[in-house]
Amino acid sequence: AAEPALPGMQTGVRISETGNVELHVEEMSLANLLRLLSLEGKRNIIASPKVKGTVTANLYNVTFEQALQAVLTPNGAGFQTTGNFIYVYTNEELADMVSTANPLGTRVFTLNYLSAADAKSYITPLLGEGGVVAVSPPAESGLKSDPNAGGGQASALQDFILVTALPRNLKEIE
Repeated sequence: AAEPALPGMQTGVRISETGNVELHVEEMSLANLLRLLSLEGKRNIIASPKVKGTVTANLYNVTFEQALQAVLTPNGAGFQTTGNFIYVYTNEELADMVSTANPLGTRVFTLNYLSAADAKSYITPLLGEGGVVAVSPPAESGLKSDPNAGGGQASALQDFILVTALPRNLKEIE
């Protein structure tokens, strides 16, 4: 049981008829606060076992989502809504879910009228998190004095870049 946040103030969670939240808690466990928010707001909240922490807060006239975000953020957690359910996860769990849901893809882009080095500098800002780019080596030019390797433009194939990134980033790079 939490103590009153300030003398004379009631501890707990109240949700008005318009859906706005008033919340006053001091050193309340996050699990208990999520339970109170669920009961008072008549919302289905499911928290990961890894979500832990305590909350001290006084919130006035905020939406349910703002209240939830305000108590989760300092505890390294966030939420996502799916249908009638609000799932609460640690930020690490949320990041893992995003990377699993959006696996990286790899594409080879053949270049015309543009060097691989120039293309790399143009697309690097578009790679996004986890994206990498590899470029074809520049062609050698000029004649060598070696009688066994006496040609210019060795390996003078068309430049290309190899890009690994999220599918949406690959589409933008294309």
